[in-house]
Amino acid sequence: MDVYEAVTSRRAVRGFTDQPVSREVLERVLSAAAWSPSGSNLQPWRVYVMTGAPLAELKKRAGERVAARDAWDEREYEMYPSALKSPYRERRSAFGAQRYGALGVAREDWEARQRAASANWQCFGAPAALFCYIDRDMEPPQWADLGMFLQTVMLLLREEGLHSCPQMAWSVYRKTVAEVLSPPDGLILYCGMSIGYEDVTVGYVRTGRAPIEETVTFVEDPVPQWPAVCPRRLPPGAAAVARCRPHRRPVEHHAEADLPPAAAVDESTYSAGDRLPVKGNQPSGRRRLHAAGNTRQRVGPTGVP
Repeated sequence: MDVYEAVTSRRAVRGFTDQPVSREVLERVLSAAAWSPSGSNLQPWRVYVMTGAPLAELKKRAGERVAARDAWDEREYEMYPSALKSPYRERRSAFGAQRYGALGVAREDWEARQRAASANWQCFGAPAALFCYIDRDMEPPQWADLGMFLQTVMLLLREEGLHSCPQMAWSVYRKTVAEVLSPPDGLILYCGMSIGYEDVTVGYVRTGRAPIEETVTFVEDPVPQWPAVCPRRLPPGAAAVARCRPHRRPVEHHAEADLPPAAAVDESTYSAGDRLPVKGNQPSGRRRLHAAGNTRQRVGPTGVP
């Protein structure tokens, strides 16, 4: 799988089979992902990988909280700005309509939306999960480093034939995660990530992306405008954009920058009567090429060789 295919085939999968994911594969992916870029090589991520009984225990505890309608844990960071402006507001609304529309959930059916969201805390049935922490002393640039690391992980998972779903939803059950993982107090849970083999029987709608014109601006050099000069007087390989007139023009008409060095002039391309550039301390006067044999001969001011 090439990189382009990995990028375009990666998506947030919300339905996994129970086929186990080997530790060997996970170690290979995470070892390679360690080469992700980070400012001054801080590598600010701290990752926990859960499978088997520990993950089953976490799913059990999270499920009990959902069933009890337990209040969410206070967030340690805001997932989204409190007031999204355009065009982000419209993009988020479009995502919600596509996501819940594919499940047959109406926009106003809050209970059904909550039930659909609760699948997050069961990792959508995935047999492996990753939890990514960051030191609470880190700043926004280091949080950006987490994003690059996690994207690298997800692309490498595609190379292994696996899918994933990054989930900030775990941040609101961070205390339950901490009960199972016992991370140091100085860490903040950024997100979880479900990992496994896709259950192809689960339907989905692939969310679109904004056209490149909305998110990318190209700032480029203007297209160069070549001077209208004789093609024969351009440097070798340069594109000629204009033809010379039949009559001879004075040398001064041609910009010196457009002429090759005197030593590089191939005089065999000049016909009789053409004036060659005069450089350095060469004697004044004209130099002609005889049409017969292209033999060069200097002609003085009086016309006598």
